[in-house]
Amino acid sequence: MTMFAVVAPVANTQTVAASVTSNKKAVDTLAKKKYHWNKTQIKYLHKVIKYESGWKLNARNGQYYGLFQTTNVRDKSAKGQAKQGLKYIHSRYGKPSGAWAHIKSYRWY
Repeated sequence: MTMFAVVAPVANTQTVAASVTSNKKAVDTLAKKKYHWNKTQIKYLHKVIKYESGWKLNARNGQYYGLFQTTNVRDKSAKGQAKQGLKYIHSRYGKPSGAWAHIKSYRWY
C-alpha cells in the first residue's frame, strides 16, 4: 500500500520578500525625491505602510485598497500607489511621523 501526503502550496518566501523589497524601493525613492523625507521619516513611513497593509499591494479593507489603504486607487502599481499615498500623508499630516502619531492615537490615519 502506497501512502501519499497532500501538501498545500506555500507562498515562496523569497518571492514575497522580493516583492516587499521592490515595493519599499518604489515608495522610498518617491518619498525622498518628491518630499525630501529623511531616514527618520522613511522609518515612520514604513511603520504606517506595515500597519495598514503589511506591504501588500492588493491589501483590501472594505473600500480601502493597497499599500496605504486609500480609496479610488487607479494605478495599482507600487509607484502609482506611492504617488497617491504619499500625497495624502503630506497634505493631511505634513510628514509620516504625523501620520504614525495619528495611528497610535486613533488606530487609523
